[in-house]
Order: sequence, then structure tokens, then C-alpha cells
Amino acid sequence: MERFTLYRNFYEQTEIKDATAALDSLNHQNTRYNRWLYNKNNSLKRIKENPFGFVSYLLGKIPFFLFFFAPFFAVFFSLIYFRKGHTYMEHLVFIFHIFGFVFLGMLICLLPDLLLGDDIFTAILLLFIGPFYFYKALRNFYQQNRIITILKFLLLNIIFNIGIFIVAILFFGITAATY
Repeated sequence: MERFTLYRNFYEQTEIKDATAALDSLNHQNTRYNRWLYNKNNSLKRIKENPFGFVSYLLGKIPFFLFFFAPFFAVFFSLIYFRKGHTYMEHLVFIFHIFGFVFLGMLICLLPDLLLGDDIFTAILLLFIGPFYFYKALRNFYQQNRIITILKFLLLNIIFNIGIFIVAILFFGITAATY
């Protein structure tokens, strides 16, 4: 982190874009890692100049992010529903089913959002319809009573929110590093 800060300060003072020339000026070794680290300043500059471009790039990566997050989430389903006799793959397919509903719902909600210029439909889906559908899907797939399903629904939501927060930070960092 120290080195990156040094490179960033040097980049801002000198505006030298060529990593090899900058490393030579700083008397640092011309290693692949140092060049990569110095070149991240160009990415930071692009993000500062066009934050909406970065957000658009980030939003385009969300399906891949969820695709790779689903197997970790399926582990928690396996632990919580271990007595039901479902295999890990069945939990994983169920999670992809839920994610598919969310993506399809968001796609359908984009049409009124584009026509009206308001994000109210997507907000309603995410805040009300999505959790309701998730609860009903848990109840139908795992065939448990309402109280047990509600408790497991709440537990899974807590786990999902904590997990998604941690993974989102990693995802944001990796995306910013590769932008």
C-alpha cells in the first residue's frame, strides 16, 4: 500500500504515464508487479474522470459475481437444511433459480423504468416482491412449516447480507484493479 501511495503521488506530480520511465525516475526495479501497480494510476484517473463509466463496467460484472458467489451460499443452505436430505447440487440449483427470478424481475422492471424514467418498480421488486418470493420458494422447496421457514429465511438473509457485503468489497477491489 505504501508503494502504491508513492506511485500515485509521483503520478499526480509528474503526469508520467509510462510505467518504465516512472520506475526509472524513482529508482525502483522494473518488475512486472511494479509496472502493474504504477499502471493502476491510469485506472484511478479514468475512474475519477468518468465514474459512471466505471459503475457501468461494474454493473456488467454483477451476473458473474453472483454466479461465483452462489456456490458459497449453497454451503450455508446445505448446513441449514442438512436434515432434509437434499444434495449440495440441489441447493445450488435452487439458488440459481432464485437468482434467475431476480434477474428476470429486474429485466421486466427495466421497461417501465426506461419509459417513466423512475426506478420505483425495481425498488419495489427488490424490497418487497423479491423477499416474498424467496420465502415462498423456501417454503415450497423444503416443505417446512411457516415458523421454521421464517426463522431459516431470516437466518439465510443475515448470512447472505454479511456474505454479500464481504464479497462485494472483494469484487469491487478486484474490478477496480482490473479496470
